Amino acid sequence: MEFSNVEIPMIEGLTQIEIAIMLEKYTLLLGMLQYGTAEEKAKAKEEIQAMDPVINRHINMITFDLASQQLGLSEASEGMDLILNKTFCSLE
Repeated sequence: MEFSNVEIPMIEGLTQIEIAIMLEKYTLLLGMLQYGTAEEKAKAKEEIQAMDPVINRHINMITFDLASQQLGLSEASEGMDLILNKTFCSLE
């Protein structure tokens, strides 16, 4: 069976440690968006908007889906999707 690049997890151009650090920072920024002061929220919004193109350039979404499954986050992902949708809708 052949897979296209869209169907297999791919990380290109960065090491796994670089990705891990970037995603940890992203997680902290999401926390700032949810619970921070107005100043912290503005800073987090700015940082996330700068990070999104970098993340999307180096990691495809199937990678996130597979990691979520392997970590057993599938039950929690529906709630997280709601949080992320709320967060990113407010960024626009």
